[in-house]
Amino acid sequence: KKDFFKSKINKNKPIDIISSSLLGGGNRVIMFKVNKNNFLVVSNKSSISNILPLNDTELKKISENK
Repeated sequence: KKDFFKSKINKNKPIDIISSSLLGGGNRVIMFKVNKNNFLVVSNKSSISNILPLNDTELKKISENK
């Protein structure tokens, strides 16, 4: 995961948080954007899940369900 962030994020590429929500049990889901690429990650106090790429179609479906 550390290598992923190093390859995608640097001081010239801002991170935009799209959404951040509590799931329960101390878990949080975060959707973020780096340049034009969207990603989803689940985290808790001690760990972070795999970083999953999202496409615009998936984000549209998520936003329609709100």
